[in-house]
Amino acid sequence: MLRTADRPMSRIGLTKWSFLLRNVTASAGAFAFFDFVPYHYGPFSFTLYQGAGKLEDVGLISVDGDQWAIGNVKP
Repeated sequence: MLRTADRPMSRIGLTKWSFLLRNVTASAGAFAFFDFVPYHYGPFSFTLYQGAGKLEDVGLISVDGDQWAIGNVKP
């Protein structure tokens, strides 16, 4: 999704995008990749944040405060 956006995105924005994608995409009974729980600013996914942490560890995304971006480029 960050590659599609072609710009850094806030964690909240990316979480909301992921939530919408999960809920509007027909899964035909398949396993949903992220589970979401209600939170202060809308849906929250522990698995999304865990996955983002792993992507940051291997250098595929960069995290700067509240912004996530592709690669090691500072948002």
